[in-house]
This record gives sequence, structure tokens and C-alpha cells, in this order.
Amino acid sequence: MHPICHRQLNVTYFLAPLLASLCPNNNIDRNLAGEKTTKAALKLNTSDSKFDPFHDPPPGESASRRHYRRGWWSVNQWIAAILIMFISDLRRDFFDRLRHERVLVLANLDVDAVCSVKILQYLFKAEQILHTLVPVQGRSDLIRAFQANVQPQEIGPQETRYVVLINCGATVDLAQDLGLLNDNDEDDGHAKGNQSGWEGVVIFVADSHRPVDVTNVYNDGQIKLLMPQDPEEGIPSFEQVFRDEDEDEVEDNEEEDEFGEKRSRFDEAAILKRRDRRIWEERRAKILFDYQQFSYYAQPTALLMFDLAWKMSRDSNDLLWWAIIGLTEQSILMKSESDQYLIQMGQVRDHVTRLNNRLDADTLAVNCLKVAFDKELNLVLYRHWTIYESLIHSLYTAAKFKIWTLKGKQRLSEFLAELGLPLVQCKQSFATMDLSLRNDIVSMFEKMAEKYKLDQITSGTFHASFGFRNKFNAQDVVYAVLALMEHVEPETPAADAFLQALDCLSRSQIATLETGITSARGLITVVMEQVQNFLDLRLIVSAGPFLYAVIQDGTPNAFFFSRPSALLLLAHYTLRAHVTVTSSKKASSLPLVISTPLDSSEGVCLVAGVPPVSDRSRKNLLGKAFEQALKRTNSRYRLDYFDTSIVQLKTEDRSKFFDGLISLLT
Repeated sequence: MHPICHRQLNVTYFLAPLLASLCPNNNIDRNLAGEKTTKAALKLNTSDSKFDPFHDPPPGESASRRHYRRGWWSVNQWIAAILIMFISDLRRDFFDRLRHERVLVLANLDVDAVCSVKILQYLFKAEQILHTLVPVQGRSDLIRAFQANVQPQEIGPQETRYVVLINCGATVDLAQDLGLLNDNDEDDGHAKGNQSGWEGVVIFVADSHRPVDVTNVYNDGQIKLLMPQDPEEGIPSFEQVFRDEDEDEVEDNEEEDEFGEKRSRFDEAAILKRRDRRIWEERRAKILFDYQQFSYYAQPTALLMFDLAWKMSRDSNDLLWWAIIGLTEQSILMKSESDQYLIQMGQVRDHVTRLNNRLDADTLAVNCLKVAFDKELNLVLYRHWTIYESLIHSLYTAAKFKIWTLKGKQRLSEFLAELGLPLVQCKQSFATMDLSLRNDIVSMFEKMAEKYKLDQITSGTFHASFGFRNKFNAQDVVYAVLALMEHVEPETPAADAFLQALDCLSRSQIATLETGITSARGLITVVMEQVQNFLDLRLIVSAGPFLYAVIQDGTPNAFFFSRPSALLLLAHYTLRAHVTVTSSKKASSLPLVISTPLDSSEGVCLVAGVPPVSDRSRKNLLGKAFEQALKRTNSRYRLDYFDTSIVQLKTEDRSKFFDGLISLLT
């Protein structure tokens, strides 16, 4: 122990090394330039992992961290933790520190992360910052990628000192998962500080998942949060979840009784101190439960990265377009409430106006990217499909017409006839329809909207155009990027799918984008076929406090839903369809739990949950409920995804898991 007494700690002495770490190292070799994304770094070798997901405790539950989870911190750590690690100045406190350094970027497999990485790569290339990109699908991938690309100090000099996490890591205990803390001397019940070999590594977290783990908010400076500090998130104060280890020290006096045996004797002060500690721990457990009860999404990370580019005066229409795609994904997958989406869309429209309303717009080259906000039909991929197929496969119109029933299909035919659209024109590609019909298509639908109660048949959306033929809707690009990552064969490596999705955002890769749009049509078709199957066979079961549906082994195309985003898309379609066709008025207030086979040979299934249709806040309580039900029923499971409402589960334990979930939510 340092000779300075804990109770008389010199604050300047402690903060000096921390403040020094905030300053960039000026003695770094400045010859690093360009960007580097190696195939070797992108392909994770899962065969080397010794982690057994169905026998070992999940990441973050190591017994060696009991003292850390209970919140016992030293005075030194308490002072450091007061410095809440939210980065407000992205350029100064984040990007400027990466200059002349080698950076490791770990990105989650979702559309927002793809767009964020695309913007960040553009900035890295402009500033000649060398980086390595590794896509990760879960916590185990994150741990393996970190350990494979970041070298501990005892092995040799650290080439990579900065790690950027995109849409991953905020909701988990990074210090525990990545081994940033030393687990030695665990039996004394006090954290010993960072002696893990990764002391010089700084981790920047840009993640839209919420809630943020409190150990990431209060830390010794290694973990920096690239996100605005929102008071509405209700992050507990430091004093509510952590306390000084000296306050918990109790001296045990031993004495011999009349039989010569040693017994512990406590004085009144020790007993009161233990009682206070027990009360504090109970209060802490309740505070953390209330804070972590719901999972939800905050501002898209792509918007955060565009804001960084704007402050660096490197914003352009290309970067703005990628940020728009990241924002649109939250609307399509129902990740954010509508009011929040409208506010963020208004902010983006200001940038669209600023970058596109130019006096010399008419003299710009034809191949220059132009972004605009306009009224569009609320139909999925209709410009790259037929009007008829788009009406059938769009969630909004399918629900309005009840397209899953025979009467619904007849009503749709009546609507098209009254609309004045010949069936021959409706069933051919939109690009080959008569020019007059294509030009008037939006106004034609608007005229019939009131009669058929299609008040949302049109909506404001963004589109990008360049060249003579290329015009893309933001929603269509979201589906294309999603399909390139999710609608793939099971043997396709996730890293390769991520790279292909990244390529499709480049204007020079139009062929890849067209491939993604074709895959998106296939994905939506498979989703609608599965929904129809659920309804026809009455596979959507009401379990009291929630609904559930199970895709059995051997179901055609079931492997397409073994990816998280594809399964969530199916869940939203299924829940909306059930609420539309069922006679139960309670259905709109019930969440849906859906399960699909993940690995039939290992007997593993994937379980996901979505909030009720009537819930406008889009906050999901099923993530925490899943965790408690799994533990209560002693099910074999794996909490590996960054979205807590998705878990891996042994198929034979699924029935008792559902029983435990019913008991918990009743």
C-alpha cells in the first residue's frame, strides 16, 4: 500500500497519471498511413474457444468478480469513478487521440453499425489512420477479437492501444469480459485495481443499446462512452451502487468458550455496520433492477459519427446518406418510438437542406450524389418490385387489408380496381409500367386513402439519386443491407456478409446493392410465408401474459431466421398479423416470444421477444424476464447477444423455460 493514508489521500497524486493518459503520445511513429482491413482479422476462429455455453457460467458471471459486482471499491477507485466517462467533445477527446495510432474497430452485425463503420472508415482514410476492422456477433466474439488483436504489456509493446466498439459493449461489463481487471486475491472481497496487462488500452464505446452497464459509466478511465449523457436514462448515482471498501471492514475478535472452542465475538458497532451494509446491498439490488428492467435503443450510432464528421468539416452527402440509412433502420425494425424518430428526422432534414440547396445545383455533374426528402408510398421495395407484390408484402397494407385471409385478398383486388390500376400493370415490374402511371402513383393512392382508411399509405422519407438511372429510397437500402447480412446460407461467414453489406453502400458498388435488393425481396417473401404458416396452423399460442410461436425443426427455410435481425423482423410481422386477424382485444397489449432452431445437431434454439403492438415507447421488458426465468428453471442457456431480448437455449429446456416465464410474468 502506498504510504499515503487512504483517509488522507492526496487527490492530485492520484489524478496525475489519469490526466497524463488523456494526453496523446507525441512520441509515436508518424509514418502510419492509410487503412487496413485484413481477411485474417475478420475471420474469427471459434474452434479455439474453450467456453462451453451450456455448462460454463455466461460471461460476466465469474465467481472471481463477486467483490466487483457487489460494489466494493477502494478510495482510489472511488475518486476515479467520480469522473463519469461520457465523451462530450468527440473531436478533441476521441478522434484527435487516434491520430498516428493503430486502431482496432469491433462492430456489431446490424445496419446501423455498418453505416457507422462506413463513416468512420471515411474519416480514418482522410486522416491517414491505420485501423483493423473485426465484425462481432456476440460477447464471445468480442472477447476473442479483443484478445487476438490487442497484445498484453507483459508479452511485448502494445501496437494497438485504442479500441472502438460500434453498437456493442455498452450493456455488458467490459472490464470483466475483456479482463481489464486483475482477479488475484479475490477472497478478501476487495477490488485490487488494474494489473491485467492491458493497462495502456483505452476502449471507446459508441453503442445505441440501452441501458448502459454502470461499471462502464464509473470506471478508472479505460472505458470511454461516445454518447450524449441523457438524464432520462436514469443512470444510478455512484453512491447508490458503489461504496468504499474501508466502510465494510469489520474486525472479528475471537475468544474461547467454556469448551475451549474459538467463537467470533462482535461488538455493537460491528453488528450495526453489517446491518447497514446488508440494507445498502438490498437497496442497491433494487436500484439496479429498476434501472436494468427494460432494454431499448437510443440515438443511432450513425448519427453520432456523422455529427463527428460535421464538427471536423468533413461532412458530405455520402456521409449524410449513410447516417440516414442508420436512422431509417430503427424505424423499420421498430427500435425507437415514433416521436424520437420524428425529432431525429427533423435534425437530419436540416443537414439535407444545408448540403443540397445550393445555387449551383443545376451545374453539378450528373454523377454527384443528391439527397432529398419527399413523400413516398409506404410500400416495401415497390420501385424494385411489382405494385401487387409490394402491397402484399408490406406490413402496413397487409395488416390493413388482412391479406392473410381470403376476404383480405378480395378486398385488395377491389382496391386496385377502384384505384384505376390495371391488374396487368400492377403485376409487372414497376420500372416497366406506363410512364403516366408511374408519375401519378403517389397521388392515385392518396385519393383512395380516406375510403380505405389508409391514412399512412404515404410518408415522408429520404431518397438519394445520382446518374441518370440510380435513385434509391432509404427504406429500400436498409432492407438491402439487412438482407446481405441476414438472408444468407448458414455456412456463410458473418464477417464476409458484413463486408459485402459495407461494400453495397459505396456508389461504385451498385451491382452489390442490386444483389442486396434482390435478397431483400427473398427475405420479405420468406417472412410473409412463415407468418401465413403460423396463422393457418394456429401456431401462435396465448400463454396468459404473453404470446409465443415456435418454428419446429425441419420447417422449410427455418435457417433464414437463425440470425438475430431476421428473427426480430419475423416477430414484428407475426405479432402485427395476429393482432389484425384475432378476435381477442387483449392481443395488442401482449408481447410475443418466438423461437427457431439455431443448431439442430447440438439441440440449440434461438429465442427472441418483442414488445406489444400498443407499446409506443418500444421498451422491452422481456430481456430481463428471460434472464430471470432461465436462472429460476436451471435452463442451459447462453446470453451472448448484445440485444438482451435474444438468447440461445437448449431445445429440450424450452418448455420449462416457457413455464418459468409464465410464472414470472403472471
